[in-house]
Amino acid sequence: MAAILGIRDTLSTEADRLKNWRRTVLVTFPNGGAPLTAVLAMTDPEPTDDSEFKWYEFPLPTQRSTVDAAAAIDATEITVADQIFRASHIIRNNTTGEVAKVTSVTNIAGGKCKLTLLRNKATTVTVSGTDYQVGKAVAMAKGQGIQVIGTANPEGAALGQVLSYDPTAYSNQCQIWREPFGVTGSAMGTPLIYDKRGKYARDAINALNFHCMQMERSFIWGALAKFQDPNTGKVERWTMGIYSFISTYAPSNIINMDNAATLFTGGVANTLTYPIWETIMEQAFRVCLDNTSREKLVLCGSGFATMFNQVCMNKGSLHVVPKEETFGLVIKEHVHANGRVLLHTHPLFTGDPDFRYAALILDFKGLKYVPKEDRDTKKLVNRQNNGDDQRIDEFLTEAGLELHHAPAHMIVTNATKIA
Repeated sequence: MAAILGIRDTLSTEADRLKNWRRTVLVTFPNGGAPLTAVLAMTDPEPTDDSEFKWYEFPLPTQRSTVDAAAAIDATEITVADQIFRASHIIRNNTTGEVAKVTSVTNIAGGKCKLTLLRNKATTVTVSGTDYQVGKAVAMAKGQGIQVIGTANPEGAALGQVLSYDPTAYSNQCQIWREPFGVTGSAMGTPLIYDKRGKYARDAINALNFHCMQMERSFIWGALAKFQDPNTGKVERWTMGIYSFISTYAPSNIINMDNAATLFTGGVANTLTYPIWETIMEQAFRVCLDNTSREKLVLCGSGFATMFNQVCMNKGSLHVVPKEETFGLVIKEHVHANGRVLLHTHPLFTGDPDFRYAALILDFKGLKYVPKEDRDTKKLVNRQNNGDDQRIDEFLTEAGLELHHAPAHMIVTNATKIA
């Protein structure tokens, strides 16, 4: 413990001060009604000077396409579904094992392209009197996967074609949340039976909690909107929430267990099994934004947590993680072959029968809190009209959310049974 001689000022506690009211929720109620907002409060925000903001993502190109039309064994041209090839690419048909070289590329309508190929060049190797020609030409069928496995160039060749990729632009906007509270002048200092500090102090705590819980719901379920308020004519913005991001940019990552019979082999409606959970996790970890820790945070209702607990306890793969490792939240950890799954029961899910059996699976590296400059959560005092015998304050936030790489996140709903 360090000893400090002299009077302390605010500068001496610069690193330890809670300059943001959202952080009060985390410190006072770490497992309260807005755990997502609370954990976001402990990350480094990236303020914006505009209420509408953009960011760019550059996912690793897969360099894989599919055959768009059948091609005979002696065909020198094939059509593929994507324009991701250039001359000198070596490609492989993942179904037949054929390896060929692209000698020229012609982009055609519909985002497709025509490839001229050098085929059947694989060397025949004789082993114990048997000839082997791995990569030889084979007739191609529509839908077969075509993958780039490299480039090949002759000695002394001239410089080949250049192929580059552009990042994809995404956008969101800041929403304004306001939560006023107040009392009359007479009630200001009057103690209550249940709180000796009086109604103002109690209402201030409640208002901050409601404010953060409403932000939490918007960050999860909010829809993107921008319009003129019909009463004031001023612009109003809604921020796009996590559900909207995933629905828009990775719709296959929305898993409604009502449809389990069609989504999973051997699936039964609303029934979570360990093989189904393994399938969900495999999909969730296909895109992992931190390949060192490889973690996913699961915020879920008490019903889903119960189903998950029963499924995983049968496999002996559930244990408690110390609080200090997880922002002070009570966490359970599931160790999966692809990474760690950190489970936290979300009170807003638990309290809503529509989402009690739902789970939000997040790659936390892909979340960024974006407040408007000088408009992060703050308490504004004396908002009443001059001369009013009352005290009205409010909590105000103008902020939005960036969700990077939507395929790294998932939502599971209606998992009400296990098998």
